[in-house]
Amino acid sequence: MRFTWRDGAGTLITAGGVLAALAALQGWGWPLLADARAGVVTLLVMAFVVCPLGMGSPDPKSFYKDPFMLAAMVVGTAILVLGLIALFTTAAAYLPWMIALTIVSWLVTTAHHAVGPIGQARRAAA
Repeated sequence: MRFTWRDGAGTLITAGGVLAALAALQGWGWPLLADARAGVVTLLVMAFVVCPLGMGSPDPKSFYKDPFMLAAMVVGTAILVLGLIALFTTAAAYLPWMIALTIVSWLVTTAHHAVGPIGQARRAAA
């Protein structure tokens, strides 16, 4: 497979979200990012923007057989669960994990787009 504009846009949005979350976590004084809870909200909003962008149009027959897709679903679910917990508890405790999982999610998605779907039946060339 090859990379598309979606990969570039997803990379830029993910980098911006991670940078904003780090700014909130480290207290860099950026406007609207006063505390860790703002970083959590930033990562959750970023995830809702980037996830459909990076998804494209998966093949429904091999969707659950592709290890990249399964890994992306597990990591994405973990980000969502941690984000929801962080909104109602101490956000600073969960934000570093969310940042790390966001980077892992980007790596898995980029590797999937570079390698292509795995688990599809290969057709023999006639």
